[in-house]
Amino acid sequence: MRKPELQNLTSTISNKLKLLEEVLDVKPIDLADIGNCSQASYYRYRAGKSIPGWDFLINIINYDKRINADWLLKDVGPILNTDDTLSPSTQRNIKLPFFKMYEGSTGEGSLNIAEWNSGKEEISICVDIFNMMKIESFSHLIAVKVECDAMYPDIKPGSLVIVDKLQNNVNMDGIYLMKMDDSIRMKLVQKAPNNKVQLSTINSKYKPILIPLDELDDSIIGKIVWVGTPYN
Repeated sequence: MRKPELQNLTSTISNKLKLLEEVLDVKPIDLADIGNCSQASYYRYRAGKSIPGWDFLINIINYDKRINADWLLKDVGPILNTDDTLSPSTQRNIKLPFFKMYEGSTGEGSLNIAEWNSGKEEISICVDIFNMMKIESFSHLIAVKVECDAMYPDIKPGSLVIVDKLQNNVNMDGIYLMKMDDSIRMKLVQKAPNNKVQLSTINSKYKPILIPLDELDDSIIGKIVWVGTPYN
C-alpha cells in the first residue's frame, strides 16, 4: 500500500500538471515533450500513479520563465510569475558542468577519467534550487547524474547530485566524489581509528576498504551537498 504522504505528493503533482496544461494552453503530449519524457511516463504522472524525476521538473521550469518554481517545487505563490513579480533570480538558470556515472565493471558505479577530463557537457538548473540551498556562488559546483546503486537507498539510480568542489578536505564524514585508479567514484568517507579512513558504499553488497588518511592525497574532488531523487 502506498504511504499517505507519497499518495498526497502524487496527487499534488498530478493536479499541477493538469493546471500547467491549462494555463500554458498545451496538450498532455506537448508537456511530455517539454519535460523530455515518454508519453506513457507523463500519463502516469498526470494520473497520479508515479512521481516525475528531477530532470523532468527542471525541464518544465526551464521551458518558460513565467513558470513559478516556488509553486511547482514548494507549493508557494501563483502558478505563473507576472511581469511585476519576475526578478533577476527567477529569470535565469545556472549552467553547471554535467557528468553521468554508470555502473562500472564491478557494478559499483564509476565515471571514466577521460570523460571527466573532457568535461564537455553542461546542464541548466533553475537558480531557485540554489536559493533554497543558500548558495550564492556557483563556479565550484558540478552536477552528476547517478545511474548506479552504490549509495542506494540514499541516492537512487536516476538521481541528480550536486557536488561542491570547495569541500574537498575530509573534515566531516560524508559522501564524496573522488578519483580512484582510472575512474571517478562516489564513496562514503568516514574517519577511523589510527589516522585511517574507511571508504565504503551505503549499499552493503560492495565491500568497504580501509586506508591511511595521508593516502587520500588529492583524490577527493568534492562533497555531495544536494540530491534530487526520482520517485518514478
